[in-house]
Amino acid sequence: MHDLISNVYAAVAGDCDQGWQDVAADLADRLDARSVVIDDGAISGSAHQLLVNHGFETDLVQRHFQEFPDIESNIGVQSLFSGPVGTAFDIHCGIDRDVWHRDRSVAGILTPQGITDGSLLVMERSKERLSSLLVYRSDRAGPLHAREVAFLEAFGPHLSSATRLRRRLVEMAQRERQSHLLLAEISEGLVVTDGLGRIRSATGAAARALAEETSVYCSHGRLRAKDREADRVLRHRFHTAGNPTLRIPTKPAMHSKMKPATCSDFIPAAVPI
Repeated sequence: MHDLISNVYAAVAGDCDQGWQDVAADLADRLDARSVVIDDGAISGSAHQLLVNHGFETDLVQRHFQEFPDIESNIGVQSLFSGPVGTAFDIHCGIDRDVWHRDRSVAGILTPQGITDGSLLVMERSKERLSSLLVYRSDRAGPLHAREVAFLEAFGPHLSSATRLRRRLVEMAQRERQSHLLLAEISEGLVVTDGLGRIRSATGAAARALAEETSVYCSHGRLRAKDREADRVLRHRFHTAGNPTLRIPTKPAMHSKMKPATCSDFIPAAVPI
């Protein structure tokens, strides 16, 4: 299982659809499955959703839900919302055999694909999100054996952690893009550093001031000031700030008539974040 777990986190790090497809294909091989579906928020319509499909005809699902959009018209979806969390259960669990065979979703989605057996594993269920792992098999393979169910349940927490990490990385990437857009809109300019004073980015007047080196400059990657007192304050702030990032505005001081700003105008006045 170690290689499968490694592949899951590699898919997260690589942010690549093919990586997730490889994980689903690997699961299908290990469990002799007709199809495998990894769903992180797709059915529930959650933000940053992920839907990985291996060997499952999603067109059949779309056509069925166009005609029968309510949950009550799909036994499988009902099971996901009512079954246990963290414990794999058979797709027939709690469903009368006659009800199963008469169900329109079974006839419209599963039967055309030759799916007769399988197990469902709900990884997370809340008001905001439903995450699950679906393993479907044909009558040739039959229901999952106890050791296969145990494998599924042992792998589930790793897959759940990986999908949560993926969502977090997606959110961070979006925030970073929004931050860059915000910085680009600041006409006066902004210098962004880390807690050690290393320059991460600069915009507008700040970028020009760094390039001209008239009042501030970059030394070994760190922000420095030409004025000795201003430089002393800078180094003290970076020393006491530690890891938090300082955002240093380069808007001219209230009474300054100089553009770009003078050395004193670059004394850090922002709040550590």
